Amino acid sequence: MSHVTQQLERASAAEHGLRPGAVLDFLDDLDQELHSLMIMRHGKVLAEGWWAPYGPDQVHLLYSLSKSFTATAAGIAVAEGRLHLDLPLLAYLDDLADSAGGDRIRKLTVRDTLRMATGHAEDTLWPSFVADPHEPLRGFLGIEPDHEPGSVFAYNNTATYAIAAITQRVTGSSLLDYLTPRLLRPLGIDRAHWTEYPTGRQLGYSGLHLTTESIARFGELYLRRGAWGGQQLVPAAYVDEATSALTPNPQEDSPDWQQGYGYQFWRSRYGYRADGAFGQFCLVLPEQDAVIAMTSAAFDAQSILATAWQHLLPGFGQRPVHGADGDADRLAERLATLTLPTADHAAEAAVEQPYARPPEAEDAPRPDLHVTGVQSGDNGIWRVSLTHSDPLLPPEAPYFDLVAAPDRWLETTVELPGDRELRLAASGTWLDDIFRLDLVLVQSPHRLTLWYAPSTGGTITEWVTAPLPGTSLFGLALPRDLSL
Repeated sequence: MSHVTQQLERASAAEHGLRPGAVLDFLDDLDQELHSLMIMRHGKVLAEGWWAPYGPDQVHLLYSLSKSFTATAAGIAVAEGRLHLDLPLLAYLDDLADSAGGDRIRKLTVRDTLRMATGHAEDTLWPSFVADPHEPLRGFLGIEPDHEPGSVFAYNNTATYAIAAITQRVTGSSLLDYLTPRLLRPLGIDRAHWTEYPTGRQLGYSGLHLTTESIARFGELYLRRGAWGGQQLVPAAYVDEATSALTPNPQEDSPDWQQGYGYQFWRSRYGYRADGAFGQFCLVLPEQDAVIAMTSAAFDAQSILATAWQHLLPGFGQRPVHGADGDADRLAERLATLTLPTADHAAEAAVEQPYARPPEAEDAPRPDLHVTGVQSGDNGIWRVSLTHSDPLLPPEAPYFDLVAAPDRWLETTVELPGDRELRLAASGTWLDDIFRLDLVLVQSPHRLTLWYAPSTGGTITEWVTAPLPGTSLFGLALPRDLSL
């Protein structure tokens, strides 16, 4: 297949019927922490912005938004005759058939697995990995579904893990290697990473890292029913089916999670979406001919969607918007100056960060990270020395330095063994005799705060947004080279 890259054109929001004031109202009304926003309509980028220290060239951990890429790989494999949706899952895992728990798991089809209708009453990810840490698929097959396959919805990460595994088996390559010539390069996506477990098997249910623009390109592909640059990258019929309400789920807690589930896509009250933990969103709005890509550190993702429906949705009109030059100028300035609160925010009347902390951040295991010294430098920059202890790191590399400033974010790359790196952005300031250090892990939704008391040498570390269980601080490091 030839590689055709179509550059995304930037255009005026008002010219394409999007009121700039609606975007401003959306930004004003947000009560969750966003990291990026890109709004497309009629195939053109009308508004885009990143909250410093996040930026357009950085990849971002997408969590379960990854699932929609897994489903796309499976759909392409179906089109190539490599995968068949109505065969039992065990047809592709026959070497593990002896671990099957009973008749129901033996009857489970690829299609029902893909649409989150395995028959299990709840997520089986943790039990599957505990049952067999070396081969979680064996653990999954040993968990007999509570109901007949196809009969009930349960959001099940191991279902996606299984789809990812069999897709990699039938194609003989990793998900990224399979998708790169068929999807990613034609879309103009040239940098990505997908976490593996075990080595050689990409997770599928999570772990994909992409830029915000890559998310937007993916959404635009689906908006165009799988067509891009004169090629049909994904069969239109598969796009239509994957994004329809195949599995009812009215029992879910939030209104935008009750609209039905497709092949690893959620239906929304408006359109449909690819969706990841902490508010990683690819919203596809066919009626508005629009795509909205967002990354965030939200603990109430429904709040972001409700705010989008309240402000952005009615902001799309059928005709160009006239008389909006003032709002357009204000929006351009606002989008160019977005930032997460810096450390000096805390010094001003002891104001707390404006975003509420998720309750689970209090209980998350804190990284064994300690400040050992703070030295002043030029232009108000602090050089901070830290030591750490992490099971993923060798004991001979326990120290690193970074730079921080009170009123802006400064980035440091911590070089790690195995050609990996952890990219951090820091802001720090003195609060009387305590040094406050805010750290953002800029390739993920996560950040933390350290409080250092030189008088005692003690450091208190707390997550502002903690990773999902099972991920350590340095477990969020990525390879240095992310090129495809």
